[in-house]
Amino acid sequence: AWDPASGWRADPAAILGLDDDRTYRLLTQSADRLTLQAADGSRRSFFLDGRALHITATPAARPLSLPLVLNPWEQFHADWTTRWQVTTQEAGWDLQLGDLQVQLRLQGTGRLINWQETLPHLAQPEDPNREYPPGHYLPWPLLRMEWQPLSPNSTLIIRLLPTP
Repeated sequence: AWDPASGWRADPAAILGLDDDRTYRLLTQSADRLTLQAADGSRRSFFLDGRALHITATPAARPLSLPLVLNPWEQFHADWTTRWQVTTQEAGWDLQLGDLQVQLRLQGTGRLINWQETLPHLAQPEDPNREYPPGHYLPWPLLRMEWQPLSPNSTLIIRLLPTP
C-alpha cells in the first residue's frame, strides 16, 4: 500500500538503492578510503585498492533493495545476452559482462532478481495467466538484489573489478 508520508519509500515497489532516503555525513576520509554514516548508524565505505573499488554497506538492520546495471551499452551488440554471466557463490553472487566483474558478498539472506529469468518465455506466446518470474518485470539489463541483514552489524560488500 502506498504511504505518501514516507517520502521516497511511499511506493512499496520503488527500488531506492544503496543510499536510499537517508542523509549521510562524512565520518572518515583518507587518500584511498571514504566512510559516511547516517543518523541511524548505517555506514557506507568506499575503498580503492589499486585494482578494484570496494563498497561496504552496514545497514542498521534494515532491508535493502539494490538495483544493478553492468555496462548497459553492451546491450546494443549482438549476442550480449549470452555474454552476461551470473554465478551463485556461497555468500552472494559474481556478475560479469565484458571486461567488468562485480562481486556481491553479504551477511544475511539475499535474493538476486535477474532479467535473464524471462528469456525462455520470450519465444512463447504471451499468456496472461502464466506466472512469470520476478525478473520478467525488470527493464533490461537491470538486476535487483534484495538483502535482509542478520543484525545491525551485518555487511554487504560490493567489489567492482576490471578483468585482466
